[in-house]
Amino acid sequence: MEIKDILSELITVANNAMSERGCPENFDLEDFISTLEDYYEDLDEIGEFMYYDEGDEYNFSDEDNY
Repeated sequence: MEIKDILSELITVANNAMSERGCPENFDLEDFISTLEDYYEDLDEIGEFMYYDEGDEYNFSDEDNY
């Protein structure tokens, strides 16, 4: 599962929990959701990650280097 998919699920679950149960006293759920949304937006700005086999060097440039 991609990181953005996981963040999207966490955001959905956290929003549903806050809607159903409210915000817990010992945890700032609204701040947590905001942080997750910020991470999601950051990933949008970064673009796609390229995965390499073990032993290959990582290339984080925007160019397609295969």
